[in-house]
Amino acid sequence: MSVADHIRIEFGRVGQTVEVLRAASGGIRGELDALDARLATMESGWRGEAREAYSVARAQWEERMRSMQTLLEGCAEVLLRTGEAIAATEDSLAKSF
Repeated sequence: MSVADHIRIEFGRVGQTVEVLRAASGGIRGELDALDARLATMESGWRGEAREAYSVARAQWEERMRSMQTLLEGCAEVLLRTGEAIAATEDSLAKSF
């Protein structure tokens, strides 16, 4: 068997990666909230097309943000469950010897 025939899981890194994914999701949300807060002070002076264009752009980035957060959280959850399943299988195999 070659090295390519083996899969190595470092369980500590699985947990770290899950936390990185979740932190990325929260960080993106925080950045957009901060941007929105800064723009809110300017938005009050916008009228007509400028206000409408901002409203459309904001709705688009909110939708994309929700999609990105859902994707990142989904990846984190899949990784977490996969790590748990592999750990349980490894533990079960170790006990069978």
